[in-house]
Amino acid sequence: MLARLKVAATAGVVALGLTVLAAPAGAQDPEPFSRSAATTYQVTLAARACGSYADVVANQVRDEGGESPGRPGRDSSYEPGEPVDPVVEEQSGCEPLTGVSFTLGAGREKKGALSGVTAPAAPVTTVADTPQFDATGRLTGGRMRGAVTTALSEVQMNLAGKRELWVQGGTPSAPVPDGLQFAALRCAIDGRTGGNAQWIGYLPGSRHAFCYAYYVRGAAPTGTFTVKLRTTKAVGYPQRVPFGSNLSQSGTFPMTADSSSVSFTRVSGETYRLRPQLPAGWRLADVTCSASRQVVDLGTGQADVTLLPDENATCTFAVTPPAAGPGLTVRAVSEGGGGTFGVVVAVPGASPSSSPGTGGSGGGSSPGIRLLSVAPAGDGNPVTASGADLSALPAGQYRLTVNPPAAEADLWSVGTAACNGSPVTVQGRAVQVTVGSGAVTDCVLRLVRRQGTATLKVVTQEAVATAGFALVPLAAPGVPASAPGWSASATTTRAGDAAPASGDVPGSLPFGTYLVIPVAPLTTVDQAWRLTSLGCNPGSSGGPDTRALSIDVRAATPTVDCTATYEPVRAAELRVNLQVDGAASSAGAVVLDVSCVDGSTGRLVLPAGDQASADLPAPLIFTADTTCTVGLTEETETPMSASLVNESASGNAPLSLPATVAVRPPGQESSADPSAGDIRLAVTLSYTSMGGGGEKQKPGVIESFTLLPVALIGMGLIGIGAAVLLVMVARRRMGLDEDDDY
Repeated sequence: MLARLKVAATAGVVALGLTVLAAPAGAQDPEPFSRSAATTYQVTLAARACGSYADVVANQVRDEGGESPGRPGRDSSYEPGEPVDPVVEEQSGCEPLTGVSFTLGAGREKKGALSGVTAPAAPVTTVADTPQFDATGRLTGGRMRGAVTTALSEVQMNLAGKRELWVQGGTPSAPVPDGLQFAALRCAIDGRTGGNAQWIGYLPGSRHAFCYAYYVRGAAPTGTFTVKLRTTKAVGYPQRVPFGSNLSQSGTFPMTADSSSVSFTRVSGETYRLRPQLPAGWRLADVTCSASRQVVDLGTGQADVTLLPDENATCTFAVTPPAAGPGLTVRAVSEGGGGTFGVVVAVPGASPSSSPGTGGSGGGSSPGIRLLSVAPAGDGNPVTASGADLSALPAGQYRLTVNPPAAEADLWSVGTAACNGSPVTVQGRAVQVTVGSGAVTDCVLRLVRRQGTATLKVVTQEAVATAGFALVPLAAPGVPASAPGWSASATTTRAGDAAPASGDVPGSLPFGTYLVIPVAPLTTVDQAWRLTSLGCNPGSSGGPDTRALSIDVRAATPTVDCTATYEPVRAAELRVNLQVDGAASSAGAVVLDVSCVDGSTGRLVLPAGDQASADLPAPLIFTADTTCTVGLTEETETPMSASLVNESASGNAPLSLPATVAVRPPGQESSADPSAGDIRLAVTLSYTSMGGGGEKQKPGVIESFTLLPVALIGMGLIGIGAAVLLVMVARRRMGLDEDDDY
């Protein structure tokens, strides 16, 4: 009877697919490991070659900061804070590229035509075909061509959590593949600017990001076009002069008339036109270009230059400021806002009747006092003060005192001052100037309003963690929209208490509109997190699905407070123990693999001849429902019996290998099962021991019954089979000799 049961049980095991090939004798044992998808952050980097710049989709910001030598022909469809999506990118029509490198780093810099990373890691290179993941790190079953997936190291994960992890196309020394021209790079939740370096961040709940680099095949060689602007005489302040030009993707770029210059790397063979848009009162004095093919119209200031390959072309524009008459001329240029200011011109020792903070020209004059009023708009253009006639002012020393608008008296200061282009010492809100007899004294006061601030805070419920923010400009005067923005992070010290974030966010933030992007705490073996709210005051607020919020930092609302709140996600742990009874006859190790639908994997290894037990090096962590399959590798010798018991709940029947178990973290909506939570799996393998002389010993009674539970379960007697198996496992673990009972 026993022999018949043993044969039947063996047949059942073969039918379940447990008959496998043994590993070659002397093969090196594999390494055990645990890899939880919930704690693994990855990025897939893809490279594409387009036939022309007309085929390229631009990033969200088009301005003079774009590093593409040609103008991308298609506009971005992404919203601010929206992650790069392979479904969108694969509609480009551009071809996958293999052998293209990407480099991750801890910062961003620009030393030449293209941006790159600092503290670079070893580059990774795209391959012909790689598995595709979704945003949570699960395999989709699809494939991506011309791409490579890399997992972040612990250091890189920490950088990503602070918005300090960057990636560039190519390497710092070779940013562009041979035979191609750079077109665009967008990555993760950063696809705003047009540079070759983007930051890698993860939305709350996501653990996989995508980056796409676009190049143009067969594009013309590049050249360099430098534009210079100077004044014919010193003015002492940075007068803004915009240029209309197709050198910039936006059709315009700004310069300042204080000997500034800007360079563009652009494709050759194209004609680039530029023309200054002079402020009122300014005139063009001269235009000179150093280029092989140029057409210059001095009357309009327009220059057309056809760039040749590898050419360094230069156009220099000289402009003349408005003329000032004899005597003292007072002008004011304001930053951070505008308003009406009073200016008191007094000889030393005179007592002005106007008091600071009135914002006007005073309530009258007294001997030695002249009263003026000036209203700069905050647009970078100086305005001439009106009021008292200063053209016949006697020669001598004069003190100019600025009275800001009364309601904002404590917000304004005199930043710098210059007369006839030379700096003048500022004392509080006053300057001392010298007026010569019959001479021209042209003085410009730079009035600076205290700017705004953005306070960023993190709250974590029930535990502590580190989270970050990205703050990027949308529309702020003086801050290019293509600027990479700033980062800040905070580590909470007490659950429920707000922790202020710190980083490189300016303490004085220029008035304008900005985008606040939350960077969630990373999932660790101890904790997973999800965003519950992001709110700004004044401003708007959002719930768990909020990707970003825009804030307005204005004179009326100079301080904006934003808080991101996170709560822990209930995670489940999966622990697996492997117990072997007897020794396998082969020289190979016993290897047990764990493979989960969410991408989590693990391996337990018992070296050949080792009859101890093995555990996963670390428990697998799960934040969402999934299933995991546990089974022996094909190289592991087939045991006489193999079973798996879920020890985390009573009443679970043993399962034969390979076995699939459901994992349901507590608190998940899909987890109606009351047994949801941590799981402990015990896997038991039984091999026939080898006796003396190399022959297998005859099994004892209990040894002969090893396959009985499997046979009973296979015949539908699950309860009886489970009971027998549990008794057998217990006896073996207690070290009881079966001969004691039989």
